[in-house]
Amino acid sequence: MDFIATYAAKQPEAVALIEGERRLTWAALLERRNRLASALRGFGIGRGDNVIVYEVNSLDCMIAPAAVRSTGAVGAPMKQRLTAQGGAFHL
Repeated sequence: MDFIATYAAKQPEAVALIEGERRLTWAALLERRNRLASALRGFGIGRGDNVIVYEVNSLDCMIAPAAVRSTGAVGAPMKQRLTAQGGAFHL
């Protein structure tokens, strides 16, 4: 089920995401998600692929995984505060 497309069809101008003063409607979220998904497909990403999603906390950290899912790929979030020290990752 594509809940973003469902809500965008039912209430396109309702606010879907808020970040500080930024507001994103369901219609805008769908458009941005689809645009990014199209770009990912252009890079050859598709069903069954694994994609690392590296993003700081923002509206984009919601849009990127949604775009990855809409290509059929599987997103794996990566925490932006991970650092490599001594061959191991530490939080």
